[in-house]
Amino acid sequence: MRVTSRKGAIGVVATLALVSSLLIVAPIYSDLRSTPSLYDVYRRLTFDDPADIFEKAAPSVVFIDTFGKMRTSFFSDATQEVPLGQGSGFVWNKEGYIVTNYHVVETASTANVTISYPTQPENSDNDNTDADDMDLGTVTYTRKQFIAKLVGVDPDKDVAVLKVDATDLTPLAIGTLKGHRIGEPSYAIGNPFGLDHSMTSGIISGLAREIRSPNDRPIQNVIQTNADINPGNSGGPLLDGYGKIIGMNTAGLSPTGGSTGVGFAVPIDDLKTSVEALIKDGKIVRAAIGISTLDPMRAARLGIQKGVLVVDVLEDAPAFRAGLTGTLINGFGQVTRLGDIIIKLDDTDIITDRELYLALKKHKPGDKVKLTVEREVGTVRGGTVNVKTVEITVELTPSSSGVVRTGK
Repeated sequence: MRVTSRKGAIGVVATLALVSSLLIVAPIYSDLRSTPSLYDVYRRLTFDDPADIFEKAAPSVVFIDTFGKMRTSFFSDATQEVPLGQGSGFVWNKEGYIVTNYHVVETASTANVTISYPTQPENSDNDNTDADDMDLGTVTYTRKQFIAKLVGVDPDKDVAVLKVDATDLTPLAIGTLKGHRIGEPSYAIGNPFGLDHSMTSGIISGLAREIRSPNDRPIQNVIQTNADINPGNSGGPLLDGYGKIIGMNTAGLSPTGGSTGVGFAVPIDDLKTSVEALIKDGKIVRAAIGISTLDPMRAARLGIQKGVLVVDVLEDAPAFRAGLTGTLINGFGQVTRLGDIIIKLDDTDIITDRELYLALKKHKPGDKVKLTVEREVGTVRGGTVNVKTVEITVELTPSSSGVVRTGK
């Protein structure tokens, strides 16, 4: 290369220097992109000590005993309370609201909540609560038991909110699942097998899992952890490396009932929405068609491979007035005519009740949706059922309404 001026020579040298620097910096930049960011390193270095996490969270985790009524005699209507089970929960706020799983209190008539205080206040003669002392590690706690009042439940998310008349409560620090990654630490605190205030540790093993609620609805974005979750852990908190709650322990995947290192927790972001609505209104209002449906396994026995069979329709509800029909059942429990089979909601194909439920989650009461259904219109020679496809526009109703049978 020939350079005819000093200015040109300087330009060539500058260009060569720039190219050389890029050749050196490029692989370094590539290595930086493949290594953890400074923020990630900072997060890992600042995770709290597990013992500190436990001592800070222990006063917020409660022990729940549930009781049911049982008749004392076949010949008498007199009843007595009998123990049903035990579970966990945690303090939501200083006003006495306690959060637990719906399935912990689902069949209970009453529930007692035991709270651990990190001090030892003097007991008054007028104090109607039972109190005793226990030593959790290096900190001494005083246990007090309270009768809980049921505020509201959200079976779709396996959430229940209780309230106790207690003071000096320590709510858990509320975290968020956003920003957390698989492999980060997680801690479950609860009362497995009645062993109150037990903590197990593990990692976040998976995200965006899906499990079924007690009323067989899909719960999405569930956290998977290998921190042991055993019977009695239900309703307790799943904490992150900073001791903040990121989920509520709800189930363990096990064929024997014991822990297998596969546990699930309802994510705090969904949990917070349900809890705040229950505290405010005592109920959860979601958009619904105003029907009851048949589960996929039973529907398959009737020859339905795709779609959701309408069993019942709300009397005088918009769906009833729009012409949606339920299943007719005779006095012997035999199906005499199948109800409408929903195969599409707006542009969403409906394969099972899962797709129907998830499609309805996008709407609110009062919205209008278009349902595509298959409907029986009689039988032809040989007993074959004649079916036609019908489109119906339905106004969605609040899910808190009841259901009555339309088939006689």
